[in-house]
Formats: sequence, structure tokens, C-alpha cells
Amino acid sequence: MDLLILLLLCVYPLGQLPKIFLGFHLIDVIVVLVTVFMVVEKFKSSNIPITYRIKEIYKKYKNISLFLFASLFSLLVSFVFGAIDIFGVLYLFRFWVYLTFVLFFPVKKKGKSFVLLSLVIVAVVIALYGWLQYLLFPDLTNLIYFGWDDHYYRLVSTFIDPAFTGILLVLGTLSALAYVAVSKRSFLIGIVVFLMISLAFTYSRASFISLILGYFVFLWKKNKTAFFALIFLFFFFVVLLPSPGGEGVKLGRTSSIQQKIDNYKESLKIISHSPLFGVGYNNICKVKRLIGIDISRQYHSCYGLDNSFLLIWAANGIVGLIGFIVYINSLTKNTTEDIYGRLFNASGLAVFFHSFFTNTIFYTWIIVWLAFLASISRFRESS
Repeated sequence: MDLLILLLLCVYPLGQLPKIFLGFHLIDVIVVLVTVFMVVEKFKSSNIPITYRIKEIYKKYKNISLFLFASLFSLLVSFVFGAIDIFGVLYLFRFWVYLTFVLFFPVKKKGKSFVLLSLVIVAVVIALYGWLQYLLFPDLTNLIYFGWDDHYYRLVSTFIDPAFTGILLVLGTLSALAYVAVSKRSFLIGIVVFLMISLAFTYSRASFISLILGYFVFLWKKNKTAFFALIFLFFFFVVLLPSPGGEGVKLGRTSSIQQKIDNYKESLKIISHSPLFGVGYNNICKVKRLIGIDISRQYHSCYGLDNSFLLIWAANGIVGLIGFIVYINSLTKNTTEDIYGRLFNASGLAVFFHSFFTNTIFYTWIIVWLAFLASISRFRESS
């Protein structure tokens, strides 16, 4: 399992590239294998009574059980729309696998700093890939013909999206700052600066604000001077950003705001058709088509919505949304108050805010990253 986790960390920075060249996400395969190993390792002893095993499973899933029930029930309700198919079921299974991956990922009592260092290295590699893309392929407008957004002189790295690359660099920056504090090697602050500069070149405003919120949670009570210094430094980088032309690099752009508003309206239109039970996981695209929403330019985003919480409501109903909030609340209650706990809370808040503008919560790489952070910031394994 350790080798598989190492492989997972190696594949992680490749982003969307395996999907493009292999036709499937390699990270999905590895997560499935790791999850199977973790579950088998947890319950392989034949001496453990079956009642104890059931109790352990219940403890793992009790805080997320309402959300799981709602997601399954909403899939059945989607029969009304004629939208359910085998792919919706498979995608729901895929999400449950990732959820199990998070729930069963072992709590690290030792080697926490090594886990943290591993995440920092992953973030640096993502940034380096991003700079290769920015310097060699700054104009990605032709990707619109392949169903991707057309980005121009923005750092998108291997994820081919500045918003998702931005939030991953936010998480990497926070992890790097935590590692500087843990290792007490102040010269490593250079990594934090490098990641902040890389983040600035994504021109992702939601990611910028997410970083500020993350810094606030992580630093405000412990070191206000460092908080203001890092915020000032980051804004200094943002002010010096070049303006090579194109709408995407204009920090005052309003077109994307209008697109978000239109997407929110579409979301509420979908929700209005089944507010209580939702339309079913991964059936968003088919329901859009059924109710007359234009999906001709939504090849890679059709199955999602820009707001993660509206997506949960639309797919799983208000019951599912309540269940998800219950689970999030349980995570915050079981977070330690040391530097690792502060890092998890800071990262969680950054993702939470970012999720109002992008489908961040359900992004595979975000789930994996938060699973690693959760493994080093839990009070106990059963949490």
C-alpha cells in the first residue's frame, strides 16, 4: 500500500494528461487499488467478530450516511426524467470509492512532516509543469475545438484550467508555509514565494481570495506580522502581473462574473425540478438537455455546475445538502489544534470559498489532497 501511495503522489502532478493520452484517469485506478488495500488491511483479521467489524464500518460512515442515502435515492428519482443510465451509477460508485478513500486513509501518528513535505514537492512539480506550459504553450485558445476552455497567457499547468490549478497552488502554498514552521528552516520560505508567484500567473481571482482566507486561518492567531507580510508580498506580485491581452488576464474582467450568474440561474432551474431529492448524481448534463439548456460548449463541464453546493443540491436534493453539511461539521470537530490541524482548517476554508465559484469539492485531486491533510490532523482514526 505504501508503494501505491508513493505512485499516487508521482502520478498526481500529471493532472489531466493521462486522461488525454490514455483515455482514463490513472489516478482513479490507483485510488481504487489503495482503497481496496486499506479496507482489506482494516478488516483482514479472522479473529475480529463480525459485530465489531460492522460497528467499525458504522463509525466510519455514520457522519456521511445521510448524504450517501440521499445520493442513492436521488439516482432512483432520476427515473422520472428518463436521465438515469449505467454511467450515472458508475460515477456514483466512483465518488463513493473516493469517499471511502478519505474515510479509511490511515491517521499518521508518525512521519507527519514527511507527508507534508511530499505534498509540498507535489505542489512544486505542478508549478514547474505550469511554467513549462506558460513559456512553451501560452496560447491555448485552440483547445476550445476539443471541448476545453480557451486560455491565453495564463498558467494552467497539466490541469488545463487556471481555477483548479490555482486552488491546488493555494493548498501547496499553505502546506509549504506549514512545513517551514515544522522544519524550522526559514530559508524554505523561498518555496512559498515561488508558489505564490506561480499562483499569481493563473489570474484566478477566486484562488487569490482563497489564499488570503487560508493565510488568515493559519496565521492570524499565531503571527499577525507574517500574515500581513505575506499578503503584501502576494499583492505586490499581482500588481506586477503582465497584461499580454485577452479577457482572461484582466483582473477587472466582468464577463466571467456574468457567466457565473448565468450558471447559478441554470443551477436553480435544475433544482426547481426536484428540490427535495435531486435529479441524480452525474445526471446534470442530461437534465440540462431535457429542460432546454444549451450544452454545446460544455463538453468537459456539462456534468457539473460552477457552485459545488448548488451541484450537491441539484444532484442529491436538500436532504443530500444537509447530509453533506453534517459531514463537514464532523470533520471540523475532530481536527487537532496543532499546526497540522490549523493547516487542515485553513485548506478546508480555502476550498470551501473556492467551491462557490468552481466545482472544487468534487474535483478528484482536491479530495486526495484533503485526505492526506486529514491523515495528519485527526484526533483519532475513527473520526
